[in-house]
Formats: sequence, structure tokens, C-alpha cells
Amino acid sequence: MRLRAADIPSDGLELEFCIGHGELNDRVRPSEEGTGSPFFCFEEDPRATLKVYGDGATVIVNGNANIIIRSDCARCSELARREMSVPLQLVLKPFSSKLSLQEQVEDVSVDYYKGEDIDLAELLQDFILLALPYRMFCNDDCKGLCVKCGKNLNEGLCSCKEDPPGDDRWSVLKTIKVL
Repeated sequence: MRLRAADIPSDGLELEFCIGHGELNDRVRPSEEGTGSPFFCFEEDPRATLKVYGDGATVIVNGNANIIIRSDCARCSELARREMSVPLQLVLKPFSSKLSLQEQVEDVSVDYYKGEDIDLAELLQDFILLALPYRMFCNDDCKGLCVKCGKNLNEGLCSCKEDPPGDDRWSVLKTIKVL
């Protein structure tokens, strides 16, 4: 969704729109070399509700986007699904080549736009991607996988024997004296 900064009334605009989840899914997939972000999948188009205020060339954007994402559980590799509300609070100012790099990065809640149009969908995509969790769990009490046999411990205990307390392989470390 694109807005012309000069057309935003001072009393603001209330906007509701969806962002295509296909483009977001393309941005979160790991790269072919296997060095990308963890795999996330957006199940449906994120729905944004925004209030946009204009004050001449300065634009203030407040609102949120509701998203549903899924990924593999970081503990057991089962499907993990989460609904999230991503807040958006941003001040947009026209870009000027006179601004130093330090002035441009000084305040993270201020961004700059070029030209007369503002692409709200692109800004919202960036906020959504930054809000993604580092890892997801199928539930808060996930027990994960057995480190020996790989059985999903959420489905029940495995038949592996527990290591005796005080593993002898590490006993030499007890003899080290720290001065």
C-alpha cells in the first residue's frame, strides 16, 4: 500500500489492509547455501490496522499487524504454530542527502522516505520480520528429543538408560586446582 505524504490529513487516516504472505515467505526461507535464517512460514496474509498522521512532510504511523507463523519446534522438531500481534510505531521524514550517516541512524524509531510516496507494506514487512522469534516451541512444556536415541519425549519415555551421576570421563577435571 502506497501513500502520498502530502495527501495525509493532519487528523489522520485509519487503514486496514493485508500484506501478501508469499513475499514474506520468500524473505524468511534459508538461502541455498544453508546459511539463512531459520525457516518460518506465514500461514496467511498478515492483516494490518494502522493510524497514519501527516504533519507536512513528516508522517507518523501507529498500529499493528496480526500474523500467524509456523516453524519446526526447536526442541522436538514437531510443527510449532504461533499467532502474534506486531506493533508498529514509526516516524517518517523525507530523506535529505545533507543528513550525515550518524543522523540517519541516531534514532531507530525514525525512518526516511525518498520521493513523495511511502510504501507502508514494505515498512510493515520489515517490522514483521524483525519481530519474528529466534526460535519457536510446539508448547512451553516441550520435553524435546532423547539425546541418545532421538525419541520424542513428549510421546513418552524412551528405553535408554540414564548415565550414572558423576560421569567418569570428566573426573580428571576434579583434580585441577585453580590458584
